[in-house]
Amino acid sequence: MVARILLMLLALIVVLMQSGAAAQEKEPASPANQVELKKGDHILFYGDSLTDGSRGPKGWVTMVRDTLKEKHPGLGVEVSVVAVGGYCIVDRVKRVDNEVLAKKPTIVVIQGGVPDALRYKRDQFKAGLEELIDILQKANVRVVVCSCTSLGEKHDGSNRIDPALDDFAEIARQVAKDKRLPLNDLRTVFKEHWKKNNPDNKPSGILTYDGNHFNDAGNKFVAVHMLKMFKASAKETSTPKSGALAPDRESAAGPAGLSADNFAQLRQQIRPQPGESRWLEIPWLIDIHEARQRAAALGKPLFVYSGGGATGIGAC
Repeated sequence: MVARILLMLLALIVVLMQSGAAAQEKEPASPANQVELKKGDHILFYGDSLTDGSRGPKGWVTMVRDTLKEKHPGLGVEVSVVAVGGYCIVDRVKRVDNEVLAKKPTIVVIQGGVPDALRYKRDQFKAGLEELIDILQKANVRVVVCSCTSLGEKHDGSNRIDPALDDFAEIARQVAKDKRLPLNDLRTVFKEHWKKNNPDNKPSGILTYDGNHFNDAGNKFVAVHMLKMFKASAKETSTPKSGALAPDRESAAGPAGLSADNFAQLRQQIRPQPGESRWLEIPWLIDIHEARQRAAALGKPLFVYSGGGATGIGAC
C-alpha cells in the first residue's frame, strides 16, 4: 500500500514537472518585451499607410502620444512619424539615414510587412529587416519590431495572401528573438481577435474598413498593443487620468466613465454619421480577381481605386 502511494506521488511529481516545462516553452524567449522610457525619449514610428493614416485625432499614433503624455508628463516623451503608403521595409534600408536618423530618435518602432509580402521574397525581407535594425542599433537607437497585420480579416486563413503574411510574420518574430528585441506581434493578436469577434468570417469590418486599413476599433486596438511595448520606471509611473488608454486594457474595455447607461449615446456620437464618408457606402471588392470575374459576368467596366502611390489594391 505504501509502495503504491509512493508510486502515485512520484507520477504526480513527473506530470507537474512536465507541465511546468511545457508552460515555460510557451513563454516569450525575450527577457523583456518592453522598452523602458527615459526622460526626453523620442519615439519614431516607421511604417507604411497603417502608420501614415494614424496621424489624425482617432489614429493610434495620436492615442499613443496623448496617453504617454498624460501618464508620464515628467518624461517629456516626443512621438513622431515617418510613413508612406505601400512602403516596404526592404526599401527603407537605403533611406533610413535621411528619413529617420536625421530626426535623432531614441526609439524606433518598425511597422510594416504587408507591402513586402506582395513584392519581395522571404529571404529579401529577412535580410532587409535585419540590415535596417543593424543600422538603427549602430546609431544607439532602441528598436521595437512589429509583425505584419492583414489583407483581409477572414479567420479561417482564406484571405488572398494569408500564407505569405503568416510566413513574413514568423520571420519578424524570429529576427526579434535572434536580436533580443521587443516584439509587438500584431499578426497574432489580430488573428486571435478575428476568431473571437468575426463569427461570420467577414473579409473586413472588424478591425479594418477594407481588410487592411484600420477603422476606429482597429486604431484603438493597435494603440492598446503599442502602449504595451513601453514601460516607465517606478518613480515615473502614475495612475492614468480619466480617458487615457491603459496599456493593460483590451480594446473592448473602453475609456474611464463608460457605463451601460451612457454607452448607446456615446456609441452613436462616435459612429460615422449619414453622408459623412459616402465612399464607405460603396461595396468595394478587395480581391481584384473576384472584381474582374464579376465585371465580366455583368458586362460592366472595372474601376480600380488605389492610394498611397500603390499599384492596384495590393499595397497598404
